[in-house]
Parts: sequence; C-alpha cells; structure tokens
Amino acid sequence: DDGSPKLVVSKPNGTRIYRSSRAGETVGIKLLNQNIDHQQAGENLSQMNFNLSLNELLEHEETISKLLPPEVNKRQVIEVGFFNGTPALYFKWENGITCEEWLDKVRSQQQTQSTQQEAKLTVRLRAAVSIAKTLTQFHQRRVVYNSLSLDNIVLTPFEGNYLATFIDLSDAVICSDEQTFDDRKGVDLMNLGIVLNQLFRTDGGGEDATFANAGRREGGGELTSSSRRVSTNSGGDVPSNIGNLRKRGKQLTPGDGLPLYLRAMVSTLIGAGGQEN
Repeated sequence: DDGSPKLVVSKPNGTRIYRSSRAGETVGIKLLNQNIDHQQAGENLSQMNFNLSLNELLEHEETISKLLPPEVNKRQVIEVGFFNGTPALYFKWENGITCEEWLDKVRSQQQTQSTQQEAKLTVRLRAAVSIAKTLTQFHQRRVVYNSLSLDNIVLTPFEGNYLATFIDLSDAVICSDEQTFDDRKGVDLMNLGIVLNQLFRTDGGGEDATFANAGRREGGGELTSSSRRVSTNSGGDVPSNIGNLRKRGKQLTPGDGLPLYLRAMVSTLIGAGGQEN
C-alpha cells in the first residue's frame, strides 16, 4: 500500500469514502455528492439537519465528533478540508469491519462449522451489548444518534468482547436540555430494536433457533422482522481508542454501563445462552 487514496465505499446517495495515509496514520476521507440536492445527502436527515448545505453537514459532523469526549466510541474527525478541490471530512480510520459485514461472516461461519447453540447465541450477544453500550455513551451526553443501522457501526474484537464504534455522525443531534432529549431519543431506541432483531435472525429472515429458544426459556417474546431504519470501514484488529477502554485493568463485561432497560434484557439472554470461555 503506497498510501495513495483508495475508494472503499460508494453509497447510492453519492457519499464516497476513501482510505489514505497522512503523517504516518491511516485516515478516512468522506465526500458528499455535490451534484445532487443536499436534502438527499443523508439517507434520513434529522429534522434539525434537514436544511444544512453539504459543507455545513460536514462541519456539523466535525462539531459532534469534537464535542463528544474521547471515551465515547464514535468517528474521530480530524478536520474539514478539501480533497481534489472538493470539501471533504478527514477522520481517523477505525479498525474493524461494519456490523453488516461482521454479521455476514458470523452467519457463514455458523452455517459451515459445527458450533454449539450457546456459542452461536453468545457471540451475537457480545456484539449486541457493545452496540447498546455505545448508544448509552451517546445518550449520557444527550446526543441522539438518529441513524443507527448495521452499516453505521464498526465492530472490533477487544478483550474477548467487542467494541462498537458509530461512524457516521451527520444526523446526530446534541440536545440542549433533558426534555428535548427525552422527546427525541425514541428514534434511537426503535432503531436499536431493529438492529438487535437483525443480529439474531438468519439469512432467510427466520428467527435463529438459539435466540428463539432462549426467549422461550426465560419467558421472553419473539422479535418481529424488519430491515428498515427509522428516521465504512475495514482494517486491522486494534481499536484506535483502545487507551480509553482500560480502567485499572478491569475486564469489560456484558452489562457494564447499560441503562436498566437494556441491562435487564441482556442479563436475561445471557442467562439463557450460557457463558463463553
């Protein structure tokens, strides 16, 4: 790799992501399509961001990234600059793969390998817990993410669990007070339900036996099918913000930092699915 920019993502809405090197570090470069109506730049722009220009959208993403503290697992924006004369967002490249890619690999491996049902459930639970924990980090700062989906999450293995990083901040909104946040956070919770549903379903849309059995053993209900979202990166093995994750050598465990409604759900499922060494 000579470090020259390489196109790695091209979305239907015209957004392009390049990977390059800068001062010895791997960086991403995000460009929005300047030739389409700016209202199409985001797949589902939040109401507060709907009337922003393309440049303002990039600057908005930079603002969100820099206002959130380093320990929040989000895309780390370096600056808004230019790429071949076009306004661009430069950010630190997040090691890992999107949750969408991860799920495809997990499904493929579990179909071709002899894996115990408990192990099949546990690996997905660990991913689900990491996603819920990152969403909790956002909500603790009164930030509504607004675009939670499999392709906006990068998963990286970390100390036997996963680190989930939210990579597209263009729709995120920082709420000025608790009432505004309470009024807006519902979209994130609904999208979280959709993402968790997708994590525990098979390729054909049917429910995985491991999750269905776990829910029945604990008296839980079954998730309904949905692939819609309300309202990308790939690379190595070590998360770029790994230094923020270690707290005096404490091992991350499922449930740490989760709000009550998510902790109860995860604890129920983990109790049904067993422990993984």
